[in-house]
Amino acid sequence: MVAIADSLREHFLNRNRYERIVETFQVFKSEIEAMEKECAGDRERLDAIYNYTKSPEFAEAVVAAAEEAARSTNTKKIKRLAVALANSCDPSIEPSDSDDLTLALDEKKTAGTDARKDHAGLIDCPAASRSF
Repeated sequence: MVAIADSLREHFLNRNRYERIVETFQVFKSEIEAMEKECAGDRERLDAIYNYTKSPEFAEAVVAAAEEAARSTNTKKIKRLAVALANSCDPSIEPSDSDDLTLALDEKKTAGTDARKDHAGLIDCPAASRSF
């Protein structure tokens, strides 16, 4: 029982969660650097990559990757998240429906939709349905 408690405590320590997020972005950085070298002569592709990193879609993907990394204890999964995040920046790479980042984004969108539906179903008041 003590081993289980120790394992849970270690997993949920903020320091450990932060380290998993940092690891994700270290791998992401090295993937982006490799991508930059690969397409150094293709200014249009480089511009597309940089422009995507300034988009709301990328910001959402970064948050989803960080949340998933914080939850995961699987080092391989954390690296796959980072690679998928880097690949999402390159318009020449087709996204996979089965990569961890796509699944995390889909899960996040579904959870947000479900939460809005649940919230709307709980409140039976005309004022609650107004947009402010």
